[in-house]
Amino acid sequence: MDGSRSDWSLATDQIDANRLVTFVEERTEHRVGHYFENLIHFWLKHIRGVEIIAHRQPVRDEERTLGELDFVFRDEAGRLNHWEVAVKFYLQTTSNDGHPKYLGPNTNDSLERKLERMRNHQLPLSGRIYNDVEIRQAFVKGWLFQPTGIDLALDVEMLNPGHLRGGWMHAGEIDGKGGFDGRAQAFSVMKKPFWLTPERPYRSMDEFADCVRDHFAKRTTAMHVALFDEAREETRRLFVVPDGWPHVNDPRVG
Repeated sequence: MDGSRSDWSLATDQIDANRLVTFVEERTEHRVGHYFENLIHFWLKHIRGVEIIAHRQPVRDEERTLGELDFVFRDEAGRLNHWEVAVKFYLQTTSNDGHPKYLGPNTNDSLERKLERMRNHQLPLSGRIYNDVEIRQAFVKGWLFQPTGIDLALDVEMLNPGHLRGGWMHAGEIDGKGGFDGRAQAFSVMKKPFWLTPERPYRSMDEFADCVRDHFAKRTTAMHVALFDEAREETRRLFVVPDGWPHVNDPRVG
């Protein structure tokens, strides 16, 4: 991304906790992406203090809506910026030709598809309304999850080498406490839109296998789980997916 990263550093004492809670509560969201977008909105407005020109601005062609602009703002140097923001959780698997694929828990979503849409559709849209945009950027954060017990090479353009990562496994692979993280003493099932920070209460790993069985007895959606050590420090993120994933919820199957 363009600009000085030192300008974007954030210390805890810069955050007014009460104002942040009020800001988020006033914008109740059920989607993880919108929750993340609200956090970026707060950062731009109340911490960086930039002038926000537009947020979620629709772009139309006569009667047809082409999309919307996440953020248009003037930065500290007075330049007009257009940002498209996203937080994504992709699971790494292998395509038929042996190349890595990065799919969302719902396989309708993929990293390749998302990046292509941001570059070729979402970012150029601002040119239809603002002819003086100097900087167009995709602000994308999230996690990549690799299959547990398998070391797959990563092959993603522009991937931050320090990116957050976790593991994924099929529900049928869960046995007892799992055996996938010897440090794990507790777990928490992540609920949308709060996929960024684990929720309490914690549950003992002795309950983990039963929790997985109960979940997949009722649904085929993936489970997003945070694991913790004895000190309740998070040790790993994990997705448990239905047996047969990535084909079980592929729209081309069944």
